[in-house]
Amino acid sequence: MASVIRATGGSLGYDRAHAEYFRIDATFFSYQRYPKGLTNFLWNLELAVEHENNAGEWRYEWVKLMHIGAGLRVVIGYDHPRGIPQRLQEAASLRRHSRYAVPGPMLLILGPVTITRDSAFQAFEFGRFTPRQLTSQIHLHL
Repeated sequence: MASVIRATGGSLGYDRAHAEYFRIDATFFSYQRYPKGLTNFLWNLELAVEHENNAGEWRYEWVKLMHIGAGLRVVIGYDHPRGIPQRLQEAASLRRHSRYAVPGPMLLILGPVTITRDSAFQAFEFGRFTPRQLTSQIHLHL
């Protein structure tokens, strides 16, 4: 059956995502009170977190989480501090132009490419398309 599904998607002109692509680094959920007969089937994805080690590659994780419904989606990545304004515009543009992006809050946390004892991360919340900086800096205490 898996080969039939792959062939059907291909015949429709779609590229197939590898199974790894839709794995999420960390997810947290809560159970919801459920109607009788639906024991343990009703749960809510509260938080989905993706962390990308490769500088600039966090945009792949951003797009992945754009398609996931959760209370909050968080992407942690690394980029050059001077490029952050441009990266925020790119993140907003990716959400704006995606046909199937799930509405809801997303959080982008960016750190410098080279981590030192004094490294600072910056956090930006995206309600819809416009980023809002949450704090001036987040410091790691290594």
